[in-house]
Amino acid sequence: MELHLSLGQMMRATQGYASPETLRIFARARDLLDERATVNERNTILYGLWSVHYVRAEHIAARDVARQCLQLAEHDRNTDTPALAHMLMGCSLWAMGAFVDSRDHLERAQEISGTNKGDALVSRFSHNNGIAALAYLSWTLWPLGYLEQAVASAREAARRAHRTGHVPLTAYVLFIEAFLGTAFGAEGETLGSRADDAVAYCVEHRVTAYEHWSRFCQAVALTRSDDPRDAIETMSDAMGASEKINAFFLRPLHLGHLAAAYMSISQPEVALGYLDQAARIAQESEEQFFAAELHRLRGVALLEIGGEREDEGEVELQRALAIARQQAARLWELCAATSLARLWRDKGQRTGARDLLAPVYGWFTEGFDTPDLKDAKALLDELA
Repeated sequence: MELHLSLGQMMRATQGYASPETLRIFARARDLLDERATVNERNTILYGLWSVHYVRAEHIAARDVARQCLQLAEHDRNTDTPALAHMLMGCSLWAMGAFVDSRDHLERAQEISGTNKGDALVSRFSHNNGIAALAYLSWTLWPLGYLEQAVASAREAARRAHRTGHVPLTAYVLFIEAFLGTAFGAEGETLGSRADDAVAYCVEHRVTAYEHWSRFCQAVALTRSDDPRDAIETMSDAMGASEKINAFFLRPLHLGHLAAAYMSISQPEVALGYLDQAARIAQESEEQFFAAELHRLRGVALLEIGGEREDEGEVELQRALAIARQQAARLWELCAATSLARLWRDKGQRTGARDLLAPVYGWFTEGFDTPDLKDAKALLDELA
């Protein structure tokens, strides 16, 4: 049992969380479980299996494992099991677009972890659950509209992870921060610097699990600073490398950014193909955290194609708005409202555009320097 757990941790970091070998080792460890297994061993196996399902974008299966961990926590309140269980469930719910519930679980994981051991590592097999939850919380706070809190959460997690000296944990948190800065656009004018740091760290320490995703973040930065065609090639290479290790998590978002890159070089028809593919994958995997943005991007692509597809484009923007509201995703709601208000302005419906966008923008109390809020404010000023 001990040997399989050690091998599983090593394979997870070097070959990828969802590689066939990682799955084989953790599945074998599960088969070896008996009444003599310690709580720590059970936790390690559950974490290992959850990781495999999660990175493969098998989110229903991952959520089921998280539930098993929560059930185990009910009978083991004096160990780190509750922190791990809430962290896993928070991550799963985030991927499925349940941002409010995700936040509750991640904050609970932080609270429990801080009460128990602070920044100490749970064991040599796993992350510090509190730091991991704090990092992931940044991804939840961002769509919920708490933009400055999201950035602060990611930066604090990175500071604490570096202090532990734990390589997989640090690589994980650096990737989280890079993703927030590029894929979500938190870095603004300095877009890409966090991604460069994440890639360099992963290469230095041979942490394949996060290297490819971090390289994709670099490519997103390229789309906004250099030739988008170079970015498209880098994106495709990173997605292909991830696919080789069965890492399909984030694929809808990756395809969404790839589509946006094609739109930036006036190829909306190509973009539409990638967005249709992303929507199918999101539906099959239940990875819904980027659903509103996918529909918004699809609407923008259809409007760019024009002609008889313009009405369909407006319907897609309306759908993006509805999904964002259902998920309480205030930032995605703002993005959808901005795109829809811009369309209505172009149609001469300026009052309707202003009445749609003003209350959505008015909800925000922070993050006014971010690109999405600047874009919305500029449009509102024009409509006024």
